[in-house]
Amino acid sequence: MAVSRDDRIGQLSADALGSAPEYRKEQTMPRSLVGLRADRPFRFCTMHWGDVPDLVWEQPGDDPNPRADLSHPGQRSIQLTTPRDLEPARYIAPHDHEFYEIVLLRAGEAIHTTADGRTPIRRGDAFIVTPIGIHGFEDIRDVTKTNLYVEPDWLIGDLQLLWGEEGLFRRLLADALFSQPAGGRVYHLRLTEPEMAGCERELEDMTGEARTPHPSLALFNACFLKVLCTLNQAYQRDHAGDELPMDPVVWRAVERIERIIQEGQRFSVSEIAEEIGVTRDRFTRLFREAAGLAPRDYYQRRRVRLAAGLLLTPHASATEVAYQLGFSDSAHFARMFRRIMGVSPTAYRERQTRDDPDVPLTARNS
Repeated sequence: MAVSRDDRIGQLSADALGSAPEYRKEQTMPRSLVGLRADRPFRFCTMHWGDVPDLVWEQPGDDPNPRADLSHPGQRSIQLTTPRDLEPARYIAPHDHEFYEIVLLRAGEAIHTTADGRTPIRRGDAFIVTPIGIHGFEDIRDVTKTNLYVEPDWLIGDLQLLWGEEGLFRRLLADALFSQPAGGRVYHLRLTEPEMAGCERELEDMTGEARTPHPSLALFNACFLKVLCTLNQAYQRDHAGDELPMDPVVWRAVERIERIIQEGQRFSVSEIAEEIGVTRDRFTRLFREAAGLAPRDYYQRRRVRLAAGLLLTPHASATEVAYQLGFSDSAHFARMFRRIMGVSPTAYRERQTRDDPDVPLTARNS
């Protein structure tokens, strides 16, 4: 699919970047540019910038427009495929994303620019850019890097598996679950050579699996989590003491709310506060400070986001989804879904399975 000029990442000279009074984005990279959508929440590619007339993309086989879908019964998929008509660049203008971008620099050198300044990068450097985090590149010299594009809801899809992890995992969960803790951040990590080589082996396994007739989603999940674990090791080594300052009461409450939603239980702020051993007022204050939302508002948003994923399951009706997640009836579910997502459940399902959806993939902040 051709990428319009408006969607291309602009180029910016080093002089222009250096003279800017503040670091501001030039463009936003939309989901459609990298092919993400609600039922395709993860994509990855390897690219090379160098003294060549074209930007070279790693391709599976000889297919000029590769598409390796890894679908599971919920009709969500992973793809190894990339746009092909991006222009070569020495400078990539400051930009943000509507998704998570994980970047592993595998060869070459460049200057990575963020609101924190200009940082030389080389093989072994990695960074995670959260939604609305701004970054760019200068002085790109023969760079090979792998980008992994991830939807926030896919990252937290198995919340219980990641919940006990410290460091980077906890920060990423907070970014994805809450409105404010560390939104718009760029995490810069430095991998040792053995760590980088380990990540490359996982990427090779993912690429090889994508080229098979019936690729395994389970293998992709395992490889991706191993890459994240390696990044977390680097984070805990390089950012010792930079733990997320969040009261344990909040984490216990979020875990309890997750169980309430998954089991279709009745939600009560007073009961949760009593269960975790604090007063209702203290619980509400701590939760709002950490999450940027009152406990009940968080519960409704989280429930609707889970419903959005369930709506993509084949043959699942809105009524069934409403019942599974504890809504009083389908009308209540439809009203809450429209309030948070901006469209009806039916319209969301229809639009999110198109190649170019025109509605948001995650809940609104308000």
